[in-house]
Amino acid sequence: YDPANVTDASLTIYINGVAANTNVWAGPGPAYVANTDDHPAAEAVNGPSGIALGSYNNTQPGSNPYFGAVDEFAFYSNKLSSTQILAHYQNGTNAARSTSYETLVHSDNPVAYLRLDELAPGPDIALNLGNLQANGQAANTAAVKHPSTSALAGRADDGAATYHWENGGGTTTDMPWLAGNNPAESLPFTVEGWFRPTNDRQNPGPSPVNNRYVKSGNRTGWVIYQRAPNATYSGVSGYSGVGWTFRMYHGSGSSGNDVLTGNDYQVGEWQHLVVTWEPVSDNGPGAWSDTWSGTLTAYINGTPVATNNSVLYTANTNPTEDGTPATDLAVGSYNAASGFGEEFEGDIDEFALYNNYRLTPDQILAHYQTGTNAHPTTPYETLVLTAASDGSGTQLLQPATYLRFNDPATRPAVNHGTLGSAAEGSLQLTTNAVAGPQAPADAGFELTNLALALDGKKGWVSLNHPVGLNISGPITLEAWIEPGTTQGDSSRIISHGPPTLSSFLTDPAPETNGSVVVGSEVFLRIDGAGANYSVGSSDGTNTHGVSFAIPTGDLGGSKWVHLVGTYDGANWKLYRNGIPVGTAADPIGALSVNNGDWAIGSAGNGWVDHFDGSIDEAAIYNHALTAAQIQAHYAAGVSAVGPLKLAISRTASGVVITWSAGSLQQADLVTGSFADVPGAVSPYPSTSGTAAKFYRLR
Repeated sequence: YDPANVTDASLTIYINGVAANTNVWAGPGPAYVANTDDHPAAEAVNGPSGIALGSYNNTQPGSNPYFGAVDEFAFYSNKLSSTQILAHYQNGTNAARSTSYETLVHSDNPVAYLRLDELAPGPDIALNLGNLQANGQAANTAAVKHPSTSALAGRADDGAATYHWENGGGTTTDMPWLAGNNPAESLPFTVEGWFRPTNDRQNPGPSPVNNRYVKSGNRTGWVIYQRAPNATYSGVSGYSGVGWTFRMYHGSGSSGNDVLTGNDYQVGEWQHLVVTWEPVSDNGPGAWSDTWSGTLTAYINGTPVATNNSVLYTANTNPTEDGTPATDLAVGSYNAASGFGEEFEGDIDEFALYNNYRLTPDQILAHYQTGTNAHPTTPYETLVLTAASDGSGTQLLQPATYLRFNDPATRPAVNHGTLGSAAEGSLQLTTNAVAGPQAPADAGFELTNLALALDGKKGWVSLNHPVGLNISGPITLEAWIEPGTTQGDSSRIISHGPPTLSSFLTDPAPETNGSVVVGSEVFLRIDGAGANYSVGSSDGTNTHGVSFAIPTGDLGGSKWVHLVGTYDGANWKLYRNGIPVGTAADPIGALSVNNGDWAIGSAGNGWVDHFDGSIDEAAIYNHALTAAQIQAHYAAGVSAVGPLKLAISRTASGVVITWSAGSLQQADLVTGSFADVPGAVSPYPSTSGTAAKFYRLR
């Protein structure tokens, strides 16, 4: 808007950087009258006029709603030029921009600038893309980790959810009873999902999905159990077969009918599991409700592997037999109706429950082939959402519940390194709301700089396992830490791995059944219950690295410590506050960890070796920083002007000394004593003649 004067003004609209139309006002009267806050209360019944996005403002709240998306809204108290507007558009559509979009907008001084990239506060929800939609949202407990790496090949935009039973468990995604998730026993249905177990635990078996009712003793519904990876586990306690069990209950007692896949699986690898129910005949009323006989068929990785033609089934109902709460659908563990517990250890992705629809063998194979194809013709989610369509437009196009588990992290950890979003993580059972290194004590940081708070018990940060961080050989691990007084036997600051080990390490020969009994790791940590700083790697048997006794005052002190560990191809080195404090020659540097995650504040899987205290500015490099770089990083943190730079150069008339900040000092000997050079400012011409002088900065 450009008012040449009150009665002569132009209004121009730009689309994608180009002026699309202009309207010139030539009167009579003013072209525009701004809002004021002096309207009488009887007229401004909703208060002074505000600015609003998405609909009319407070003067007519909710009117004329807009349906779509809005981003990067800015309001300027001046007219942007056509050149500026075009520059904004070109920057926003340039993936290789040299200046960030927000920097460009800020340079034009907006009065208001809403980036609209905040995460909404509230409960941690797994969105339901199925027919149940908002009615079928599932709530994640605080320990559920998401997003993890997707099961779908090549899908950096997708995610998964991670569950665990160690360190207290308590990881469940839970959805209250809904009729859509509990089709009558007379109707066909399909359960589908991708599962990546990271542990071989069994007896009675971890439950990745549970939809059963148990309270009255007459069980209904169904449950999935993880079984052994292969038949060599047959000698371990609780062995119940190989693969996955899908168990259906028939409303009479606690027993059920199973279909057992019987296929081997590898811990740490994804499997696509589908089970279909096909009712055949009505067996009449059971102990509580109708019971039908029918067929259960299980598919692994697109192939039918097991069928049970003699299954009796009674669906969950509401109200229940004894008036207790109706059953809930849980992912990651038993449901509330079963008392929770039996947590699954691993990742789950793309869970779908189809009500009154049985996927065909061709569809199941297509889903698997699409999920394992990095460049499919049709996106995986499209196949799921349109599976039940007959093309007439009259059928519901979606499953009842479809949890993609690609929800953004509730508390994200943004990566400012070169890997960008590929190495972003999430804060687990912690926040970054405590004071970090701050000015004036650490003058290189902001007065409001915050850090990660860790309780030494459960809090940590997950970085998953991006390919770009599977580093071997040279490496640098860096962090500012404020360690608490009490540390565990091993307290991880930054770690990669190890993978979760087998639950059967006491088996006479666990290595013969494919168990994960050892695993590589890379670490920067505190060892010996607070005795040493340590950096290095391990193959599960042999450890490589270097340690340094922690100075008095570091644990439980009030000063931040800058800790860096490196491997340069020949030596492991450790630095404290910019000073080298340990070195050890070693031919082995960082080791790649194929089935382990990166973590801050714990071991890579997040469940053990927790750090007590605060951590800030954690960084991982795929090369070794030099001693000078590390010293410069420390100096930048503790000095308001960053690293001090001093230079001496020859000129035609003699020698000139220049420096970036601070006070110049000189001495006759390199060991001192040094004294300020009175009145010296940079550049400073040395007048020492032939006598040797030594200079430093204060």
